Amino acid sequence: MSAQGVEFGQDATGDPNAVWIMGSSGFLYSDRIVFTASHVIDVFGDNFVNAAYMFAPGVKNAFDQKRYMAQKVLKAPTYKDRSDADGTRIDDFAIIILRESMPMRNSVQVASPADIESFIREKTVVEMVGYGLQNAAMRTDLQARNNQSPHKMTTVLVAGDELRQYYNSNPGLLRPTQTVLALGLRNSEKTGSNCDGDSGGGYFVQKENIRYYIGPNGGSQAGIKNCNDSQQFPAAGGMTGITATNKFLALIKEAEDFVANEKKLEAAKEEAR
Repeated sequence: MSAQGVEFGQDATGDPNAVWIMGSSGFLYSDRIVFTASHVIDVFGDNFVNAAYMFAPGVKNAFDQKRYMAQKVLKAPTYKDRSDADGTRIDDFAIIILRESMPMRNSVQVASPADIESFIREKTVVEMVGYGLQNAAMRTDLQARNNQSPHKMTTVLVAGDELRQYYNSNPGLLRPTQTVLALGLRNSEKTGSNCDGDSGGGYFVQKENIRYYIGPNGGSQAGIKNCNDSQQFPAAGGMTGITATNKFLALIKEAEDFVANEKKLEAAKEEAR
């Protein structure tokens, strides 16, 4: 099952961070940096920078929107795609550096390990906004898919014993050889569930004007209906597995340094003119 908008979710038009990426999703971290999942980049392979484009955060994915192009892509160096033996994507994180700035209307911080421990302990509300399918009809209704607003799901983080208990209580959802990631996020008909096209959408906690970014939608899925009429949730709902992005702070610093240098070069060129 792929985890690529949100089924049973809420309309999130105008969200300041949700970015449409060629049928998948991303999260605007800063004016020129978009976080997403590595497997979103894989769809285009080495041609992503030349072929892919994005829209400003929170807009409908109509084709008359302004297109933003990528200048550079950085994948987590430890990323591993799914294999026959292991259906889990490992360290499924990537950074898209934009050629020009997107409107940035809020503050974003990468959630620290201490933040994440607090979110789990306090059962803090976690949100994810994506551009994926919202119902089974969208699989064939291209008009709806090509004029689509982002949708939001709400959930809570689980880890450790609770995550293992979910898998033990729902045998058959994961193969014995499949990797169990460190963080899980519950999906349900009451609070929303991800579908194809939500891959790369960012899980975050909102506190006042700051969004604490946890990680991108990807990794693994279990028990999720995925906008298919033929599938049902188990009694315990579905589960998304992710890796916390604080594992990749060095990669983020590399992206930030690249952007800072590019802006210096652009300023120098402008001054020369």
